[in-house]
Amino acid sequence: MFINSSDLKNNTYVVTGEDYHYIKNVLRLKEKDPLELRDGQNRQFFSSISKIEAAKIILTINKANTLKVELPVQLSLAQALPKSDKIEWIIQKCVELGAKDIIPIQAERSLIKINPAKEKIKLERWNKIAKNAAQQSGRGIIPLVNKSLNWPQLVETLPKYDLVLIPWELEEKQTLKSFFNKHPISNINHYKILIIIGPEGGFSAGEITLAKKAGAQTISLGPRILRTETAGMSILAMLNYIFSD
Repeated sequence: MFINSSDLKNNTYVVTGEDYHYIKNVLRLKEKDPLELRDGQNRQFFSSISKIEAAKIILTINKANTLKVELPVQLSLAQALPKSDKIEWIIQKCVELGAKDIIPIQAERSLIKINPAKEKIKLERWNKIAKNAAQQSGRGIIPLVNKSLNWPQLVETLPKYDLVLIPWELEEKQTLKSFFNKHPISNINHYKILIIIGPEGGFSAGEITLAKKAGAQTISLGPRILRTETAGMSILAMLNYIFSD
C-alpha cells in the first residue's frame, strides 16, 4: 500500500478513507497483523496493525528499507489515444512494465479526441489506475499520467529526453537491437528514454518528419504490425530486458 511519508509521526501512521476500507474489508487484516507500506519514493516500511477503530487504523512502523526495484533508466511513454477504453488497459500494463510516466497524445489520425472539460475527471481516473497497478506490481514509485498533448506540443518536449524512440511500420532498417549496437549507452543511470506510440492508423509522414527533426529515432519492431495497445508494452518489455541488472 502506498502512503504519504510526510504523514508518518513517531513511527506511527494513521489509515483512513479508501485505504481503511481496503485493509479492513478487502484484506480483512486484524490487530497485530503485518502490513507492507511504500512511499512512492523508493522507500519501503514494514508495519503492524496496532489498533482498528471505527473509522481509522493505527499502524506502527517497525522497519524501513530502500527499494531497488526500478530500472536505472527512466522510461516515459507517449501514447496516442486509442478507441474505446483501451487507454486504461494500456496504462495498467505499461505501469507494470516499468513506465515512469505516461503522456496521452492526440495525433493526426487519432480517432478519439479528449473533451477539455472532461479531461480533469479522466486524469483522476487514469492516475488512480496507475497507482493501483504500481501497488499490485510492487513498484517503488507511483507513475504519473500527464495532461494530454497534441503532436506539436509533444515535439517541443523531445529535447529534454536523452533518447526518443518511435516504433514505425515503415521503418525497414533500424531495429532496437541495431540502434543500441551502434549507439551503446555508457551511463544508464537516470538516462531518459521516451517511447512514442501511434494511433490505430499510424503516424502521418509529416508527424514523423517533424519528430525526426527534433532528434527522434524511428525503429522497427519486426515484420508484424502490432496494435496500438500492444506496441508500447512490447518495446517496454524489450527495454526491461536490455537494462535490467
